[in-house]
Amino acid sequence: DACMKEAGRQVGATGGSAVRLDSVDRVERSGSGWIIQARLTGTWSGQPQAMTMDCRANGSTVTAFDVK
Repeated sequence: DACMKEAGRQVGATGGSAVRLDSVDRVERSGSGWIIQARLTGTWSGQPQAMTMDCRANGSTVTAFDVK
């Protein structure tokens, strides 16, 4: 949930209007948190754009986030 909120925040900050989770490719426990790799679709000006998300989260706190 925290990773998707961060994805939505970043898409919105760059002028996007929506983000959708398409698939979760990897979930791994890391200490007291999680590493998540997933495929997303962001929408800018009505045009969908595929993205890959790499996220590390500990509870509701995102500790690392990258989209490609």
